[in-house]
Amino acid sequence: MLLKKLLLGISVLLIPVDFLAAENLLSEVLLDQFLDLQDITADEIESYLEQFTTNPLIWENCSAVEIEALPLSERLKEPLINLKARKISIRDWADFAQKTGLEPEEVEIVKLFFRITQKPGSNRISLLNFTSLVSDPEPDVNKNLVRGKIYYKDGGVAGVVAERDAGERTLWDYRNVSLRIPVVSYGVELGAAAFRFNWGHGLLFSRNGMPRKSINVSSTILPRTQQFGVYLGSDENRYMSGANFTYKKSGFTFYSMASNHYLDAAISDSGHGSFRTTGIHISDVELSGKNAITEKTFGAGLLYVSKDNQWGALAFRSQYSHPLKYYSGNNHIQGYSVYQKFSSGDWVFSGEGAFLNSGEFAVVQGCVFRQGGIKAGLQARYFSDQFFTSMSGAVKEFPSTPSNERGLYAGLSTKLLRFYQVSAYVDFFAKNRSFKAGVNPPKGTEALLFVQRRWKKQHFIDIRFKRSLTYQSAGEDILKNQISFSSRYYFMKNIWLSLRGATVRSNSTGIKKIGSGICLYSTFEQSRGVQITAGTTHFYCPTSDTRVYLFEPGTPLRFNMVSLYGTGYRRFMTVRQKFRKSIDLVATVKSQSKRGITENRFHDSFIIEFQMLVDL
Repeated sequence: MLLKKLLLGISVLLIPVDFLAAENLLSEVLLDQFLDLQDITADEIESYLEQFTTNPLIWENCSAVEIEALPLSERLKEPLINLKARKISIRDWADFAQKTGLEPEEVEIVKLFFRITQKPGSNRISLLNFTSLVSDPEPDVNKNLVRGKIYYKDGGVAGVVAERDAGERTLWDYRNVSLRIPVVSYGVELGAAAFRFNWGHGLLFSRNGMPRKSINVSSTILPRTQQFGVYLGSDENRYMSGANFTYKKSGFTFYSMASNHYLDAAISDSGHGSFRTTGIHISDVELSGKNAITEKTFGAGLLYVSKDNQWGALAFRSQYSHPLKYYSGNNHIQGYSVYQKFSSGDWVFSGEGAFLNSGEFAVVQGCVFRQGGIKAGLQARYFSDQFFTSMSGAVKEFPSTPSNERGLYAGLSTKLLRFYQVSAYVDFFAKNRSFKAGVNPPKGTEALLFVQRRWKKQHFIDIRFKRSLTYQSAGEDILKNQISFSSRYYFMKNIWLSLRGATVRSNSTGIKKIGSGICLYSTFEQSRGVQITAGTTHFYCPTSDTRVYLFEPGTPLRFNMVSLYGTGYRRFMTVRQKFRKSIDLVATVKSQSKRGITENRFHDSFIIEFQMLVDL
């Protein structure tokens, strides 16, 4: 049976698929921006980055503030911002590399987030196919993903995506289409089918569902570019489906949208609905809840832009086929947003206020100070008790619904000497009130210190110290300390050794527990386009609150963030072959031997992944 499914996976891979050579270099480099997060899945990270790479910034038109908001390291953003400040025209990527002084690998990373000019380029067709097979609890296809895109020379994009998760009965349980058509000469951009809307700080609408606090001060506090985005991700519920329209004239931008989308939900006996967001459809209950609720959304907004200054307002209304629990039993919601961002010398201020017809509201306001190699930021947030919209993506501590939160984030980043980077943040958070009688609302602090040392030959070591303390009811305070590191040493330019590790110490209800994990692997590149990575991970995490969140290399752009629990070890190997700079084949094998702390025997499992990328 497993052989049959293996052959099925290989046969599917014979379909041409997406190739961007740079993307194979990025998994580990970009992933370091997300190591501070806990319990974030690979799909969420991929969907997050997909929104940036499918909707790139135009270098000749973008601002330094927009560059700072990108999920890139400070080391990469610094030469880009300096070049932008010099106001030098760029002819092509070779000219860009010369004037920034970036290494070829670093330029390849930057190319994913930018187009040099708005002028027509060349048409390109690309597709991506990924298949994985797993043995636990029995051999099965774990995931099938096919994504196709057409990039038009005028900046237009058309794409399709199809996905099947493990255990789902339909071959392509999730399917989607998205389209963007720019009419540059008239200042018009049209979008159709699946799309997301990035507005303000994500209080009402966000282009991604993964807001984050991080040591990257600018990308935490400053907003993304205000725009509709092509959506080809695998989040099956957090997008809109319909049409959108953008018109730009004399500094003003007008946005409008109309969406008719079917959402997964659970319908109670009283007829009230509750959203389901997993996108998994295996059991009869999950299948019955698929597309159970219709959401019709209409909205319009106006934005005025003057250099780095922006002011805007937005209004929307969503109508549902059933009354919803999160909207106090109403079958509709309407909201309004006011947004601003302005600069004054070395300071950038930005904030948003959002209001719902139910009387609920949310406010975010922050500022960033930039001078030389120093960046410092402060952001305050407040969400009323029942504030909720299905497309929100604002920075929060408590992921639960509804919001019911207030907080204050402060971050600092600076470059010391030539090869040291030091960053830190502290976040104070609290729930406004508890919905349980006699129980105090939780509150706490989270702090992180990051130190990086780099050498001339690209050797590096990063160390993170993270401490979080949550005060709850008497005797239930939770203290967690975490130390993690990542390092790399180059024996030669094409041979290097990497070491990553993390230790978590948890002290809840007066009981101290420690969990740890370490990952060692080596990579070898041949001149004929073959790259081999192999290594092992060992871990001991006795309880759920000492589980370790660790990076493990694997198939490019799958972002193998493993959540380690129990005790055991893992082995992995990835082989990648490039042909004629247009075909990229990848095969990954991973095995695991693990037992729970209370179990007597180890459980063995393995997973096989295939990916083929082709540029047409």
